[in-house]
Amino acid sequence: MRAIVPLIQKGRTEVVVLGIFIVSLNVIVPLCLFCLIGYGSRVLGWVSLPAFAELNRLVYKFLLPCVLFYSAYGSNFYKQFPIGYVAYGVAGVLIVFLVTFVWIACTHYPRRQKGVIDQAIGRSNLVLLGIPIAQSIYGQNIGHMAILIAFIVPLFNFLSVIVLEVYSVKKVRLLEMIVEILKNPLIVGTFLGVIANLLHMPMATMFQRTLNSLNTATVPIALIALGGTFEFKSMKNNRWTLTYIAFLRLFLIPFVFAGLAAMIGFRRIELLSLLIAFGSPTAVASNSMAQEMNGDSELAGQIIFITTILSAFSFFLWITLLNALHLL
Repeated sequence: MRAIVPLIQKGRTEVVVLGIFIVSLNVIVPLCLFCLIGYGSRVLGWVSLPAFAELNRLVYKFLLPCVLFYSAYGSNFYKQFPIGYVAYGVAGVLIVFLVTFVWIACTHYPRRQKGVIDQAIGRSNLVLLGIPIAQSIYGQNIGHMAILIAFIVPLFNFLSVIVLEVYSVKKVRLLEMIVEILKNPLIVGTFLGVIANLLHMPMATMFQRTLNSLNTATVPIALIALGGTFEFKSMKNNRWTLTYIAFLRLFLIPFVFAGLAAMIGFRRIELLSLLIAFGSPTAVASNSMAQEMNGDSELAGQIIFITTILSAFSFFLWITLLNALHLL
């Protein structure tokens, strides 16, 4: 879809509003359809539940680490970037995780759910939704978003591993927990990618093409696996938990951090990138992580499903508001 920014500059508000809503649907509906493919495959008996659990393991142990390695390897850490903008994004993510961690620690949720809830509130789907939405508004001029992604996505993964490990049902000592964190496939994949990047290690074209293909295929596979393990009937038991997590993830957190960013002076692609970083639905990868790290993967899947569907409307509202205030 062509960039909407020229229409914003011309003041064609009605076209912009419609375009934003269509963009939101075009990004989010395919994600939901992938989930339905997985769910339908299980209901029809084509694929068994244990098979989907194994597929989730493949996503967590191999596909996601490859994606993170490729992302870190291809990032330009040497290019000059706006320090204040990146620092704001990183600080915001740390604050959200810390505040959520303290709050969750004071609740009576089971341990298997505490880490999942903390991850769900703190970790957004920045890459999957951010790039299509940003490109639809600003075309290919989204270099600032790429810079933010290079720093925030590894941070998302690192903090998620920590909270899930802290609330693991297994009793582990501090040193053992640190070792488990460092051994986590997502941490290892990111670390190896950064090392390869900093050392300027060459990569054969055949391997680059393979990693690029895996990068494209991982999200659909993860969503199909998520749909295959999904249980609609249990959503009723978690309805209040899902309601306030969706409110925090899609409305309160972006209101606080995108609003503060606007007050500080961030505009256009920087402000949009921060809005998406703090206002996207819960990351798809959180389901695979929850399953492999003994978290409540059923609750994690429900959170992803609900926040993804509602994000079509929340993005529409936020972007329309920022456009009306001439901040984009």
